[in-house]
Amino acid sequence: MGSLPIETTRCVPGYRYAPLLVMLALVTTGCGTPYAGPEKDAKDKPDALVPVEIDLGKFDCTIPNSKTNSTILVDFHAFVKLPRYKSYELEEVLETHAHRFRHHLTLQIRKFDRTALNEPNLMKLRDALRNSLDELLPDNKVDMIGFYSYQFLEE
Repeated sequence: MGSLPIETTRCVPGYRYAPLLVMLALVTTGCGTPYAGPEKDAKDKPDALVPVEIDLGKFDCTIPNSKTNSTILVDFHAFVKLPRYKSYELEEVLETHAHRFRHHLTLQIRKFDRTALNEPNLMKLRDALRNSLDELLPDNKVDMIGFYSYQFLEE
């Protein structure tokens, strides 16, 4: 019996290892950015419920009284305490809408009378701050509203 001729194919020497080289390059250099997984929600972080203080700033507002021809100057520096996961949202909103917050608060303070400013716990002023914050960020989870300083002067 005769033998069948064995067919050999010729490969160009450089192309034989090309797929291997491409694979090796991808493994050693990486393919783009690595997969980081889904971003954790802010309230799922370990310190999400830790209360933090957010400085609302210094305010000075005048309240004119046409009946007595006098003016009351209210000067205070306020802060709020809320969970850390909500503080990120509030800080962002305060940066972008600070003018709206201050305007809304000033309009409410100008409706106060002397007795509201003399309250020992400043409940009307705290309510005005809470209402102004609620207008910007509903469901803001404010635990406490406090004051670094507070004074009013009647002229």
